[in-house]
Amino acid sequence: MRIHGVIGVLLAGVGLSAGEVRLPPVSSVVPVEVSGFYLGIGGNLAVLKDGFTGEEITSRSLSLIAGYRINEYVALEGRFARSVRTPSYTGPVSQTLNTAVTDLGGYLKLSFPLGALSPYLLAGYGLAHYSNLSGVSRTGYGLRRGVGLSYRIGEHLLLFGDYIHAYDAKGFDGLGRLDTIRIHHAAFGLIYHF
Repeated sequence: MRIHGVIGVLLAGVGLSAGEVRLPPVSSVVPVEVSGFYLGIGGNLAVLKDGFTGEEITSRSLSLIAGYRINEYVALEGRFARSVRTPSYTGPVSQTLNTAVTDLGGYLKLSFPLGALSPYLLAGYGLAHYSNLSGVSRTGYGLRRGVGLSYRIGEHLLLFGDYIHAYDAKGFDGLGRLDTIRIHHAAFGLIYHF
């Protein structure tokens, strides 16, 4: 009885009787779409390095990205890059390479959104193809991993930059069979979410 009386006094204090309770109107909440397709374009710098001889091939590429964001944290992504200039060579003998570099990879992308910034991790599998390298076209396959950061600059548009460790093995399709060959990528560009 005493609690009922206290509630009645409180309700009377806000102008209500014990029989009527008015709740404030509920505003409609529009959910934010966090899944869907996206496309991207960017620049890519790839470096192939022979750990034994010190030889290094650096290529500058145009990179195309297509992906599907499953939710706010997980996406599946494919990347294609093709060199736009003749790669540069650094090694014991000065030479000009007449090669083209093509790179293709598929990734699982794990994002950690922090407002407009979103750090992410990449894990996947891919191939790097060097045409006319030492007179032969060579292709290396392997697991890949990387880290990156994106920054939302509009409702649908993101700037991104990332680093990918693309290849790390003994030899590269018959080249330097006993040498440790590593390929690293640094990429930057724009992504548009539909």
